[in-house]
Amino acid sequence: PMHNAAFVALGLDWVYVAFAVSPERVGEAVAGVRGLSLAGLNVTIPHKQAVVEHLDDLDQTARDLEAVNTIHNVNGRLTGYNTDGQGLLRALAEAGAGVSGRRVVVIGAGGSARAVAFALARAGAARISLLNRTITRAEDIAVLLANRAGYTAACPLPLTGESGHRAVAEADIVVDCTSV
Repeated sequence: PMHNAAFVALGLDWVYVAFAVSPERVGEAVAGVRGLSLAGLNVTIPHKQAVVEHLDDLDQTARDLEAVNTIHNVNGRLTGYNTDGQGLLRALAEAGAGVSGRRVVVIGAGGSARAVAFALARAGAARISLLNRTITRAEDIAVLLANRAGYTAACPLPLTGESGHRAVAEADIVVDCTSV
């Protein structure tokens, strides 16, 4: 409803609809964007990373993150973007919550968590605790932040247990990047 209302307000003859795509059919769905000449689409859980290999180009943020949440089709050429982190930073700024020097907890380790953690690191967060059920996925994000953003204050933690609870209790900002 939000997107369709915006299209009406802008006088665009467009419609925003949801497509259910199973993980094994992501490539076919992306090919359908070209075949149907769709202007673009949004990508959500669990396809943000899987879709990357099916695109023609990525903007720098999507390339750094290896995750996409928006695809734009220009004459059959599909470019992937990742706006999750920018969106979070903008929402925080509009709420008067700066990130620089703050302790942040990111819950989850999928595509949106990668984007959010990356944006928080680049915005100067003092510490980013990465909580996830599978600790190795949180560790992967910490490595990504170190390698691609030069950020070494990321702390991967298990979702449950004392260390995760302590991180949340001490946090200035908590961001839930799960499907819950």
